[in-house]
Amino acid sequence: MRTGWTQHVLTSDEIIRAVEQRSREDADYRRELAHALRRRDELELERLIKNAVLKMLGIPVEVTFEVIREIRRRLRG
Repeated sequence: MRTGWTQHVLTSDEIIRAVEQRSREDADYRRELAHALRRRDELELERLIKNAVLKMLGIPVEVTFEVIREIRRRLRG
């Protein structure tokens, strides 16, 4: 076990809220996200999701395929 290291477990809802909040606050991020969604670029979506969570919550996260799929479903409507 690492000293001084805490593991955070976020729900997919918390991750999605961070992505939505970042999208509302940053037009460039919103454009990048829309572009990645249109292209179905999962690697880019993963990068953007990680970026949003780190920026909004200050927590680095690993993103699962299920979270990417759920975000894609929610944001595409």
